[in-house]
Amino acid sequence: MNPRMLWTVVAAAAPFFMQGACKADTVYLSSGREIDGTILDEDDSAVVVKRSDGTTQSFRRADVDSVVYEKKGSGKKTVVVTGKPRTDAKTDTKIDAKPDALKENTKPDAHKEDTKPDAHKEDTKPDAHKEATKPDAHKEDTKPDANKEDTKTNVEISVNDSQAEADSKPAFTNFPSHAKRMDKDKEGLFKSALEKLASKDEAIRLTGKDEIDGLGLSVLPYVVACLQDDNIQVRSACMRLVGQLNGRTAVKQVLEAFYAAMPSDGAADEQQIPFIRAIRETLPGVSGQSFLSAEPKSPLIQDGLKKYIEWYNTSFASLPPQLGEASIDPADPDYSEKLKTGRALILSKKSWPPPVLTPEEKVQAEAKVEDTKMDNAYKAVLPAAPPAEELQKSLPKGPTVQEILDSQKKEE
Repeated sequence: MNPRMLWTVVAAAAPFFMQGACKADTVYLSSGREIDGTILDEDDSAVVVKRSDGTTQSFRRADVDSVVYEKKGSGKKTVVVTGKPRTDAKTDTKIDAKPDALKENTKPDAHKEDTKPDAHKEDTKPDAHKEATKPDAHKEDTKPDANKEDTKTNVEISVNDSQAEADSKPAFTNFPSHAKRMDKDKEGLFKSALEKLASKDEAIRLTGKDEIDGLGLSVLPYVVACLQDDNIQVRSACMRLVGQLNGRTAVKQVLEAFYAAMPSDGAADEQQIPFIRAIRETLPGVSGQSFLSAEPKSPLIQDGLKKYIEWYNTSFASLPPQLGEASIDPADPDYSEKLKTGRALILSKKSWPPPVLTPEEKVQAEAKVEDTKMDNAYKAVLPAAPPAEELQKSLPKGPTVQEILDSQKKEE
């Protein structure tokens, strides 16, 4: 090639190399690797990166831990976006860093030889073929449109949206809707205390209970969310905490947990007795009604549950706003109907997992089962004892007390 022509080609290609050198994004993989380059495309399934050597690599979104985007023109990497592609600040739609024409094939163009920007750009000298150096008509400019101000902050906006989305997620599975959340520090303290409630050590459980109580009334929605926790110690402790934390706003959730813990008929399961006992201690105080006078293991607890549900269905409008219900304008013509719908009990039976036993408790449980088997075996072999009345009749009759006194008088 003519040396003069070669220098012309190098001079024309220099801006392309400088542009690639000035802008570099960084992809951090879950494995710890860092990939520097320019993000060509990204969506919910993959991230495509063009490396400085011209090669293109594609990574599964699941393998990407986070992405650092370099803000165009600043030369600074100021924003980290984790696990999500960039989005448009106004329309909340994904912005592709790569034009549509390039999306069809993320591999290096087979027509690109060495470091030439385009195989069709064979000569950049001003001549009749000058238009050959222009970008392909089908390839849109990859630079952000200067008139589109909304794309300037798309990365920063997407970070804020990601944080807002994280904050909007419920803290726990059964966290009441519309309930106010505590700050992250207090949520961390609550979770730590909740682990203590699950301990087999009563002293540790009491410590956890005191720590939760110390968080104030704002912790009530979190306590209510744990009323149907799988751990019997946790849900029993939380039920008692409801009574200490202005539980009149949680009557609805207490009754729903009560219903879920009881079988369709008969006495509560043995494993539920501590929870039923906690309900019997709490419910009269938060409802102002006392329908539970029977022992927790008595079948009569079913009657108390039925009466509480009947009372609630006729008196819900007189209760203070319950956790989880949306605010309703009293002037709304449909206020009564909306209030009835919002406070309707959601009653369903739950399949509770068996309690986790310590090795010592397992031994005791097995011994109890063996004792029961032995008792049943003896009952099957030995004849049943006669009733006390029949036994009394079979005994020989002796003189009565009066007969003995009369006999003594005669002797005198």
